[in-house]
Amino acid sequence: MGSWYEQEQQKCIDQMSQDLYDSVWDAKPLNIWEQLESINLKEKTMSKKQKVFAIDESTLSRYISNKIYYAKPMTRGEYNKNRGWPIPSDENPDDDGYVILYPDGYVSWSPAPQFEATSVRTDQMNFGMALVALKKGFKVARKDGWNAKGMFLTVAYEQKDKTDFGILYNKGFPENGQDSAPYLENFICLFTVRKTLVPWQATQSDMLADDYFIVD
Repeated sequence: MGSWYEQEQQKCIDQMSQDLYDSVWDAKPLNIWEQLESINLKEKTMSKKQKVFAIDESTLSRYISNKIYYAKPMTRGEYNKNRGWPIPSDENPDDDGYVILYPDGYVSWSPAPQFEATSVRTDQMNFGMALVALKKGFKVARKDGWNAKGMFLTVAYEQKDKTDFGILYNKGFPENGQDSAPYLENFICLFTVRKTLVPWQATQSDMLADDYFIVD
């Protein structure tokens, strides 16, 4: 059967055209060879179509991405032209893809199938993606899930300076002394139509929704 990695590569061979396969596994603009040297990559000598690599899977760690970035459709040829790079003879300039701009200014390009399989617009997020956006400091809302417009979620961050927030403390605490009074920890709150903030608890429909968006 081969390793998991070899099986995944075989799926790519079966599902992609020759040109697209070559562009994905043989692409070099992002210096992928230098990156993979750190995980003991060893190239096997095979035909071009079935060129795969032996990886010691015990050296790999599992990752999940939580990046927020900007992107737009751009072919491989357009991207290389904008970067001032020549198009290698073994790459197809008509390959569909996306140019990606990260918040730190880093720019890259991804083939369309790989990008579209892992990326979702920030006005079509699911609950997990909305949590990532909240933790990064963004406000999020649902398009169809709440009864009133103008409502959104945000994170209320912990406040340990009790002297400034004494009005929030339960009156049963003062006899224990100011130092022992509780302080606010991080929690998700809802901005309501009354322009107030209240603690928010997700419902089952909230957790399964795919209509979250970032509020600018």
